[in-house]
Amino acid sequence: MSEFIVTFLLEATDHAAAEAAAGGWAVTPGATLQSITGTTVPATPGLPQTVPPSGNVGDAIEAAEGLALYELAPSSVPVGAGTVQLHLHGYGYTTAAQIVFDGTALATAFVSDTELYCSIDAKVGGRPPGTYDVLVRQNGQQTKALPFTIAAA
Repeated sequence: MSEFIVTFLLEATDHAAAEAAAGGWAVTPGATLQSITGTTVPATPGLPQTVPPSGNVGDAIEAAEGLALYELAPSSVPVGAGTVQLHLHGYGYTTAAQIVFDGTALATAFVSDTELYCSIDAKVGGRPPGTYDVLVRQNGQQTKALPFTIAAA
């Protein structure tokens, strides 16, 4: 297999804006992120890095920074489904990681540095159908939030 290196230049006001813009870029999972540099962000240590299964470059940038969330499984359930085991996939998790559902910290099971899970009730404390943010907090850091949907019956 041949290797190709493609370089993008992204102008943004800060690192968060650059990461958000890069989040829309997708590459073949398993591609390698070679560097992250900028005027306010030093080259990221620990690279090269494999892009996660989502193929999202923003996920790879976040993972390079130490803590990332790139997939919820499942990402939606019908209202009234009862108790659901929610698996979170990402990078950098330790036993200190805690899943946060719509601002509420949940009892979190640590599986590995790339997987966490918790049990939730699809009623989630009487919440109506809708979309709710899920993220991971750990040692003063938190990941970007991903949407979890409770669908109307």
